[in-house]
Amino acid sequence: MNKNSEKFKEHLKRIGYKKGRVAWNKGKKCPTISEGIKKGYKKGRITWNKGLTIEMDNRISQPWLGKKRPEVSERMKGENNPAKRPEVRKKLNKKRKKSLSKRILSKELRFKLGSGTRGKTYEEIHGLEKAKLLKKNISKRLKNRVPIKHSEKTKEKLRKLAYKRKPKYTNTKPELCLQNKLLENNIKFETHKKIYGRPDIFIKPNICVFVDGEYWHNYPNLREIDIKVNKKLKKLGYVVLRFWDKSEIYKDINKVLRKIKTTSVTTLK
Repeated sequence: MNKNSEKFKEHLKRIGYKKGRVAWNKGKKCPTISEGIKKGYKKGRITWNKGLTIEMDNRISQPWLGKKRPEVSERMKGENNPAKRPEVRKKLNKKRKKSLSKRILSKELRFKLGSGTRGKTYEEIHGLEKAKLLKKNISKRLKNRVPIKHSEKTKEKLRKLAYKRKPKYTNTKPELCLQNKLLENNIKFETHKKIYGRPDIFIKPNICVFVDGEYWHNYPNLREIDIKVNKKLKKLGYVVLRFWDKSEIYKDINKVLRKIKTTSVTTLK
């Protein structure tokens, strides 16, 4: 027997509870409107607050009505504002960090919380029926979502900012294969240079080499992107070379190397 169950039994004895005892409210119905309201209520009666506005209501104190908002004093303007001082800012930042540290969970705790659902599908977590409903709701939200339309100027600004960021690109197996061959032949190059399209290999003065996977780059969406990149780079004065990973690099890498060498000779002339 648990301690809680023993305490509950003692509590029932004190109250005088017995088995089979009929509850006082058994068979009684809850009234919709109380008897007091029924007596004073009449059909078509106008409510006391009909047509009342905040301005007309005398019960509320209204010091702001008919007055302009007070302007900011000179003490609080610009550099005089205490919140803009470096000493005050440091104190505020420390307070914010402390409050955030209490809210943010540690990596270990996150890992423990996610262990129940990690690596599982919607069907495994929620069941077949609930998973279907969830997927439908997600698709509806995505359809109703309004797309953000940027102007050409903002797009150019976003691109420039993207190029300034640290590169997150990694060298694939066919890229490494081509890079090793170029190093063997003493050809200097740069990987993922910060120019439009981010070429896989860049050889001075203006050769951009792209190593395309046959599976992904055969999709129509990616093909369109590749064509746009080629056009843009050619307008900027670059020479674009594209090679397939299986049919060109893995099959005959020497042929690829010859093509790179001939293009580099022609560009230098």
